Amino acid sequence: MFNITKVCSQGILLATLYLAGSCAEPSALAQVSGGGTKPGEGGFSESSPAPVLKLNSNQMNTVRPGRAADYYRRHYGVEITSIRPVSSGEMVRLTYRIVDPVKAKPFIDKDATPYLVDRSTGLKLEVPTMEKIGQLRQSTSKPEAGRVYWMVFANTHLAVKQGSRVDVVIGHIHMNDLLVD
Repeated sequence: MFNITKVCSQGILLATLYLAGSCAEPSALAQVSGGGTKPGEGGFSESSPAPVLKLNSNQMNTVRPGRAADYYRRHYGVEITSIRPVSSGEMVRLTYRIVDPVKAKPFIDKDATPYLVDRSTGLKLEVPTMEKIGQLRQSTSKPEAGRVYWMVFANTHLAVKQGSRVDVVIGHIHMNDLLVD
């Protein structure tokens, strides 16, 4: 019997993998499409394998992989894990992992004022302060290495969107050209 749900879900999955740059190995795609795992089966040939994207563990969860991420880890003690619009784009959430608590003090310091600067417009976004809650950011007297923290910036003009390039400025720390997820 013909199962339209199975065919549609396999077609959508294959289209997604194709649009994502064919990051999976040909044998994995052949298994998804219902074909065999040997080259030549499932629509793949030995002469034209799909490219395989290999990232090390430091590059998998960062907004800016490579030299800049390494620099930020060594000098500022943090790894930016994501910058993404939330609350229908009215806010932008910055999530970061502390690698070195001593170097990352400005990220946790309540007196340091963080800004998110949109590179295309130059607009500075600030962390809003709520009357009863305080600043919309995590702060602690003793930051822990390996723990993930966050802060939220007000994006009232909806200037920062997915795909935008931004800078993060906190005291003497300047993290440039970060990509919004």
